[in-house]
Amino acid sequence: MRLENLDIYYQYKRKKKYVFQDVNFTNSEPIVLGLLGKNGSGKTTLLNTLAGIHNNYTGSFFLDDISGTDRKAYQKCLGYAPDRLELSFNLSVESFLESHARLYGIERKLIVKAVETAMEISGLEDMCEERINSFSKGFKKRVLLAHAILHNPKYLFLDEPYEGLDKFQKQKLKLFILDRLKKKQSTIISTHELGEASMVCTNVLFLRDKGISNLYNIDSAQDLEKLYFENVW
Repeated sequence: MRLENLDIYYQYKRKKKYVFQDVNFTNSEPIVLGLLGKNGSGKTTLLNTLAGIHNNYTGSFFLDDISGTDRKAYQKCLGYAPDRLELSFNLSVESFLESHARLYGIERKLIVKAVETAMEISGLEDMCEERINSFSKGFKKRVLLAHAILHNPKYLFLDEPYEGLDKFQKQKLKLFILDRLKKKQSTIISTHELGEASMVCTNVLFLRDKGISNLYNIDSAQDLEKLYFENVW
């Protein structure tokens, strides 16, 4: 992943409010990267930008040298589970995921397996016939996770993924992310839960003052808490 001279902003009439300015970052190795910062530091905005949802930016960003402007190739290697996205579909979980598997271009003979795997990882295997518009926020987040991992992307972006998950599901998600790392696949996580980040992240970036910190390796929860207070407060 590479960010070059990245400015991200919101447009208010004729004025721009910058969330990030002149952000540069390069990493060429598989990674589980935690994005940490106070509320309002821009974690979600950064992920939305890198996922192609927020388009008020200048500069460039790349995944495997594929530019974010090459939308088709870029989206093919990326899965994104946002923190908030209204899901009001009157479809079952299974039907929703099957239709999106086809949109992802997954071969017909592989769709059933892809959907079953995504539902199992996200804890939806017993709710495959339930209608999405009847779900609570927590279960809708599980649907977003299943949708993001359907096509087995090399890069996975997760915004506050632990919210709405019970202890068992958090452990399952952790093992899934670590298994991805073994397969040379990267996961970028935005979270405010330092304990969860310390158990799964190999590295962290701290967001503050419209920029990002150096890339830190972490070995324990104590290391992460110390780094957090040194870089954020």
